[in-house]
Amino acid sequence: MVATLNVHEATVHTVEITIHTLRVGKKQVTMGLFRQLQRAPLVDPRTLTLHGVPWGHVHYWWDGDGSDRGPHDGTRRHLVWQEGDELRRDVVWERPPADWLRPYRQREQHAVNRLFLARFWSARETSDMPQRLFPDILTTIVVEGQPLAVRFNEKDADTIHGLWSARRNVRLFGEASLRAPQEAYLELCRRYRVTPQEDGPQGETAAREELAGYRMGQEAYRLRWCDQWQALASLPQLFIAV
Repeated sequence: MVATLNVHEATVHTVEITIHTLRVGKKQVTMGLFRQLQRAPLVDPRTLTLHGVPWGHVHYWWDGDGSDRGPHDGTRRHLVWQEGDELRRDVVWERPPADWLRPYRQREQHAVNRLFLARFWSARETSDMPQRLFPDILTTIVVEGQPLAVRFNEKDADTIHGLWSARRNVRLFGEASLRAPQEAYLELCRRYRVTPQEDGPQGETAAREELAGYRMGQEAYRLRWCDQWQALASLPQLFIAV
């Protein structure tokens, strides 16, 4: 069936569209001039506050523009912002840069390592002992159903393996063979503020609480970043001349 459109019923609606242009005086900013804007960070990596006043974003990219992150970081914006009496540019991504999250991840890794050290002292079966999975991963532990990588430097990993090996061969070499590996292991524990002989389950509880606290801090950071990103992403697009 073919629909019939009656001309007396049809109307044309005119919609006004606002276009924001970036200008210097009366002249519109060109691509060449935009490339000359100094790139400076708009967002403070620690507090996520702004260093200036954002004007909007320009949909213009080139090699060496500072947007050298991958598509896994989500949408990006090439922002123009004001610092004092001067204009700057910066590239902001939907997800925070990995190096901004590194302090949180380092603290989380420290807590995971503490939890492993607290557990490992009481591990007696071979199946409980660490196995190198990758060059930088000693083993994994399960926390609330989630496997977490245990990472130590090579020297500390050798200390843990030394105790593991001594325990496996104690029947062959006797209890005296455990003394040196245990002392090295306990020194490693002291550096991580774990005293497994005394703490027992309490040491694991403290490490769990530390891990939970760091995870909450990282999640709060991500949420603050999400709010800041939404505010920046909603700024108008600024058009420049060729």
